[in-house]
Amino acid sequence: MPMAHGHAVQHCMTMMGGPSPQMLLHHGDALGLTAEQVGRIEGLRDQAKATAAPHMRAAMGAHTAAAEHLQGEFPDFEAYEGTLREVADHMVLGHVAMARIAVQTGKVLTPEQRATLEELTGRGMMMGDHPQGMMGRGEPGMGAGGMDGMMGCMMMDMEG
Repeated sequence: MPMAHGHAVQHCMTMMGGPSPQMLLHHGDALGLTAEQVGRIEGLRDQAKATAAPHMRAAMGAHTAAAEHLQGEFPDFEAYEGTLREVADHMVLGHVAMARIAVQTGKVLTPEQRATLEELTGRGMMMGDHPQGMMGRGEPGMGAGGMDGMMGCMMMDMEG
């Protein structure tokens, strides 16, 4: 059973430390964003694409490459481990870059706009108020949650 959209958005905001630039641009009219705010948010979106997206693409490519080490009659577990470490390194760098952007993005909003965003997206769980913490175990309908959930959130924003 898929998670409701508002709950998914709140989950992403919680995992990344705040709203993504793409989320705020999507809700710009409802939030009453000023031209200055839109410009700042667009700059943060561009920064996210430049800093986080390359790491996420590299992680996905390395993950595929890691699986190849397990093929055949004699899997190469040493190479598999090394490639998975490469995946992890890129994931960490990508996650930290997106978390920095999300925290900065949340600071662009006024308190009134934050309240409106919370109403638009569901539960009031902005800025790290998730009971499971940033690397939570997930919730019903979310699959694995944690790192997998954060990667999904980041990739949604990279595509915007």
